Amino acid sequence: MTYTHIAAVDAGNGGVNSVLTRLQDDKFQTPQADYFPSVRAVVRGKSLGLGASQELQYTPVEWHSQKYIIGDDVTRITKQGLDRFIGKDRYGSEFHQFLVAVALARLGVGGKGEANVYLSLFCPPGYFADQRETIKQAFMGKSVSIQYGDKLYQFRYGNVAVIPEGQAALFCFNLNQDGSPNEKNPLYGDVLFLDSGVYTLDAVLVSDGKVNPQQTASYSDKGIDFFIRKPLMQAAHESSREFEGVTEDDIDVLIRQYAQAQDDQGRWEACNLYHGGYTVDLFSVMQRQIAEYTKWINNNVLARYDGLRGIRHVVLVGGGASLITPLMIEMYPDKVKNSSEPPHYAAGRIAPVNMNAYGGLRVAIAKVRT
Repeated sequence: MTYTHIAAVDAGNGGVNSVLTRLQDDKFQTPQADYFPSVRAVVRGKSLGLGASQELQYTPVEWHSQKYIIGDDVTRITKQGLDRFIGKDRYGSEFHQFLVAVALARLGVGGKGEANVYLSLFCPPGYFADQRETIKQAFMGKSVSIQYGDKLYQFRYGNVAVIPEGQAALFCFNLNQDGSPNEKNPLYGDVLFLDSGVYTLDAVLVSDGKVNPQQTASYSDKGIDFFIRKPLMQAAHESSREFEGVTEDDIDVLIRQYAQAQDDQGRWEACNLYHGGYTVDLFSVMQRQIAEYTKWINNNVLARYDGLRGIRHVVLVGGGASLITPLMIEMYPDKVKNSSEPPHYAAGRIAPVNMNAYGGLRVAIAKVRT
C-alpha cells in the first residue's frame, strides 16, 4: 500500500506541534496530531532490568548513533545535561532536524520502509528573511533514519515549505482542508493574528485575507517564559527550600495542565505543583501573571493598532492563546472570539495552539495537488 505523506512540524521553544495526513487513491486520511516538549537529554546509564514495577521507564530515541530521552520523559528521568530548543540559530540546526524526525516517527512515518514526505516548517516572522533558505537547505531532499523505541523509521523530505509563524494560521482560513482555495474565507476587512509563544509574541495584520507586512511585528522575550513561566518558577523557589530544585520543565507541565483544564476546579488543581513529595499552590500567581501578560499586550501591542479600532476580529494563536483568551474577551467582547465562534469555526474549530501546524499542513497539501 503506497501513501504520500504530508506533514507540518511546528518546532517551538516550548514544544513541538505536528500534524500528518496521508494521500492514497486521491483520498486524504483524517489528520493525526501530536505534541511533545522540545527538550532532550543524552542517555548515559543502562537499565537495571528490574521491570516497569520497580524502575522508571522511558522511550529511547537513537539518532546519529547517540541515544536520547525526549519530552516529558526528560523531566521524570533526569534534570542534568538538558538540551533545549532555544536561540535564533536553532532553525535548520541538528537539533531542529532531530525534533522534526522524532515528530514524524511518533506519527508513524517510514515505519515500513522509506517514505516520501511533503513537509511544512516554521520560524518567527522576525527571523524569516534570514532563516528561510537555511531551513530549506537543512531539510530539502535529505534522507533520514531514526530509531524511536524499538522501531526504525526512514523517510525522505521530497518537498519543503517554510512559513512564518502566526501567518501560517492564516492558511487555516484561506485554504480548505483539501488544500483548495476557500471561496468563503471569512477574513474580509482587517483581522489581527496574535501568536503567543514561549519566548516571542508575533502580531500579524491581515487585510482582506492578505498579510500587511507594514503592520507585522515580533516582540522578543515577551512570551510565556517572561510573563508566566519565570514568575511561577520564582514563586516555587521562594515558597520553600524543598522547591529549589524545580525547573522550567516542571513549570511547563503545570502550564499545559492549566491550559487544558475545563473549569476553575481543574485549573486550581493544575496549579498545585508536586515536587519530591511536597506540594505548593501556585494558582494565585498564575492568575496574577496571566492578567499582567494580557495587560501588557493591550498597552504595548494592541495600542499600536489604535486599540483595535477598525479591526473586525482578533485571532489568538499559539501556546499562550488559551491562557489569555478569557481576559481578552472581557476587554474586547466584539473583537476576540474563542475557537468555537466566528471566525475560528470556519477553520474547522482548530485549537489555537495547533493553528500554525494545521495551516502549514494545508499549504503542503496544496503543493501535492499542483
